[in-house]
Amino acid sequence: MKIGIVSDTHRNRELHLTVLHALQSGGVSKIYHLGDDYKDGELAIEMGMELVRVPGLYCPEYHDRNIDKVQFDTVHGVNIVMAHDLKDISENDRLCNDILLTGHTHKSEVVVTNGKLHLNPGHLKSSMDKGRAPSYGLLDIDFGEISARILTLQGKTVSALTLKKGETGLFKV
Repeated sequence: MKIGIVSDTHRNRELHLTVLHALQSGGVSKIYHLGDDYKDGELAIEMGMELVRVPGLYCPEYHDRNIDKVQFDTVHGVNIVMAHDLKDISENDRLCNDILLTGHTHKSEVVVTNGKLHLNPGHLKSSMDKGRAPSYGLLDIDFGEISARILTLQGKTVSALTLKKGETGLFKV
């Protein structure tokens, strides 16, 4: 299953739509939106894509007790936890999940630490923000094999990892 990951769209409809169209044409039907701005996630729904989202620190929804700051998903036996800011993911949730997805910093990252994948897709706020170009993430999960990538707006891979799920966590292939 291919899953697109976006964060920190900050109401930039143009960049967000560019990425959603690229993901959709690449066979992605599910989007994880990691906040700032929570309502931006509705673009994916309008395009007929499945959406899982969390609010960002600067969204009114972040302070709404009826909206979860942390979401969970399981895809082909791989457990995923997501939040806008890493501080919102409890230590227990970090231990019990294979993949941690966060945004907030606007800095893309894909790393494995202690058998856990941490992916931050970067931002889609503007053409440059905090000295960083916009980027997004892509997960491809197929029964214990995981491909994680960070891509530019032009679809160029910035960083990538191929992982396999073992008894003690994820490891690089």
